[in-house]
Amino acid sequence: MSQVPELDTEDAKVFGGMLVYCASHRRAHATGWCTVDVENKLGLGIDRGAPNAMHDAAEKCRRLGLRLFEDEQSNKASKRR
Repeated sequence: MSQVPELDTEDAKVFGGMLVYCASHRRAHATGWCTVDVENKLGLGIDRGAPNAMHDAAEKCRRLGLRLFEDEQSNKASKRR
């Protein structure tokens, strides 16, 4: 289990200390700060305290075919060149 303290929010209760994909923000992030309903989130099963957690979460999102804000911004920048 994560060494990161658990927060008492709806998504923390549903997903625990795992990272989630948030459809509203179009990114993977930790639970506890985002007010988007849990129905718009997908648990990724990656402990937010794990080494390389954010990188691994983004890669999992890509493998699942989920849209990521960072990829959309990167694509827009490359099209302008």
